[in-house]
Amino acid sequence: MKKHEGKALVVGFPSFYTGALIETLARRNERAVLLCAHGLIPSAKIWTEQFGRAGKMVEILEGDTARIDFGLSGAEWKKLRDETRVVYHCASPGASRSVMRAAMEETLEISTSAPGLERLVLLSLCRPDREAGKRSGGEDGKGPSPWDLGCAAAEAM
Repeated sequence: MKKHEGKALVVGFPSFYTGALIETLARRNERAVLLCAHGLIPSAKIWTEQFGRAGKMVEILEGDTARIDFGLSGAEWKKLRDETRVVYHCASPGASRSVMRAAMEETLEISTSAPGLERLVLLSLCRPDREAGKRSGGEDGKGPSPWDLGCAAAEAM
């Protein structure tokens, strides 16, 4: 894959970040895939349609950030992986820690396996942990926290 071919994968709709990011990508006529939960598909369509022709550069893909392979079929996941050049993970402050962790793990999986990936961008309003100062350990006090996973992603890239 040549530089600038492929698509930007945007994970985390709806949020201020995803809205602004999709708007920016659409206005730049950059191809993007917006991973969106089933119940949010109508809102995502309304959001992208407001950009007219530019909004058509955004493909809305039904998935679940917290499920294995985003809940996509094997063929869908492989196609997404092979076409992705940039991943924007927009973490939601309203999500539970287990959902945030699962979403970050799935984002890391596609990011580290995408052959044409140029960068992974983590945009978040979330604190590293709900307990002030705590930056390690998962919900049960074991395993990596979402903060640790984000740091591991940066080191892996």
